[in-house]
Amino acid sequence: MTLRKYFYLLLFLYCLGGLFFTACAQTVSADSQSTDTVNLAGLNPTQLAIYEGLDTLQVRTYFTDQTIRKYLYGELSEFYKLHSYQPAWYTRYGPSPGVEQLENALAKASDQGLVFDYHLDTLQFLQKQLFGRQSPEISSLAGLDILTTAAYLTYASHLLSGFADPNQFDGNWIAQPRSKNLARHLRAALQSGKIEESLTQLLPAHPQYHRLKESLERYRKLAKNGGWPSFAQDALLRKGDTSGVVIQLRQRLAITGDLPENGTSTVSVVNSDAISAENPVEIDPLAVLDESVAAGLARYQARNGLIADSILGTNTLQMLNVPVEERVRQIQLNMERLRWWPRSFGEKYVLVNVPEYKLRVYENQEKQLEMKVIVGKEYHSTPIFRDMIRYIEFSPTWVVPRSIAVNEILPAIQKDSTYLTRNQMKLYPLGQVKEGAEIDPYLIDWASISDTTFRYQIVQQPGPRNALGQIKFMFPNKLAIYLHDTPAGYLFDRKRRAYSHGCVRVEEPVELAAFLLKEDPAWNRQRIRENMHQPEPVVKHLPEPVPVQFLYQTAFVDEEGQVNFRPDIYGHDSKQTDAIMLE
Repeated sequence: MTLRKYFYLLLFLYCLGGLFFTACAQTVSADSQSTDTVNLAGLNPTQLAIYEGLDTLQVRTYFTDQTIRKYLYGELSEFYKLHSYQPAWYTRYGPSPGVEQLENALAKASDQGLVFDYHLDTLQFLQKQLFGRQSPEISSLAGLDILTTAAYLTYASHLLSGFADPNQFDGNWIAQPRSKNLARHLRAALQSGKIEESLTQLLPAHPQYHRLKESLERYRKLAKNGGWPSFAQDALLRKGDTSGVVIQLRQRLAITGDLPENGTSTVSVVNSDAISAENPVEIDPLAVLDESVAAGLARYQARNGLIADSILGTNTLQMLNVPVEERVRQIQLNMERLRWWPRSFGEKYVLVNVPEYKLRVYENQEKQLEMKVIVGKEYHSTPIFRDMIRYIEFSPTWVVPRSIAVNEILPAIQKDSTYLTRNQMKLYPLGQVKEGAEIDPYLIDWASISDTTFRYQIVQQPGPRNALGQIKFMFPNKLAIYLHDTPAGYLFDRKRRAYSHGCVRVEEPVELAAFLLKEDPAWNRQRIRENMHQPEPVVKHLPEPVPVQFLYQTAFVDEEGQVNFRPDIYGHDSKQTDAIMLE
């Protein structure tokens, strides 16, 4: 038994002695968030013991998760008020069937990636102690009942909205964790006798969560069986090469399912570098990086965000050497992230997984579109948040942000006075972007302008050189983030695509627009393309707003059922792992 559990055991043994409940009041305390008067004379001894137990400040020791202690204490108080301060889980004769259901659920909390002390061992120990007596003390029975309710509420809260508050980590991570009246939820579960089912109802409904759960089980088994060995960093092998490292590579790829365990070479190979033509020697076929190993390596590289070139080089070796224990923690973290978002994303929605550089569109749980995206650079990171796409702007203008104007465009103008004209950019006084206010850039002594004296607004006009391309998908927000087209289409050919200032550039804007406007037959692809080449912006509102969700899933499961991992491009993994209790 750990020192922590031993401490709680002593605490609750103290409770069993009847010394825990020392406070008695005529009204429920302020911490219980109620000012309703309770008729103490109308309560039986057990009800009174529960009421007094709730009224003591020491009841906070039931909630070891300090970040949500106040919230859960309020739910605890409301639950027993709704329950008329009656015991919910026990009678003087023993536990109700709901206790076994709760214990079964708590025993499987680790399956959800949650590693936390939900008092399961303490509950079971105290039950043996309490119900081994002929007549359990009322105060001890009340204390055990409150502890059981506290265990349910803590676990339910973690399933509902996660172990941690995502908004504490980064100003560019904005979430609205799900909320629910857990007191009423528990009361309904007790009335129906479906405790385990009531907890399952709080889980994310998105299929990705349940796929990650299955991957977590598999990777934990790999860790239990010893994981995988590491590779020397100086290996460099291509298809057709022969080396003892290939035998190790075969084993490694087989462990993670990228190569069938019986995948062997069927060719006899001669090592021409080491063996003369006069004295050929057959090489162990398992040491050859043949077609099967090359295919398995490419599969491994693809699901780890690497170039699938079947070359065993530095980047691939670094990925292969990530310990299985780190992968387990990564899966747990990404399960937690899905608990921070709505239980489901809706019938129709757009998902952008930033570290994967991918956008997908779903309708009725079926993927309709998938395309590459370009996201923000490390120091211009794309925020992680949720919003609603409300309209599309064709042939958009681009109002250049001041930071870009002074840090990038001003130096370009100082080197080339024709820069603004060549890029179809107009110059205005700061805050006066209107007809008749345009300034001739050739009348300005740009050499004398600095970031502190720059008092202008730059607006790029519609056209093929516009930085936003020819379509912009708008969900107005304080972050000034949106989806848009780009003239730099060549960047989509790169594996890692973090090049923007925060907004997300989409590979197939016409297809995305066609899907979002498909309910309006007048807006077919031909009309979309026509409006992409107008001299002035054209705005088209969607028939219904469509949710767009920016995710940061560095571990996810693809359509083939294979778990994928991606680099932590913004450092969110390292920050959040430190704050979340992981294995």
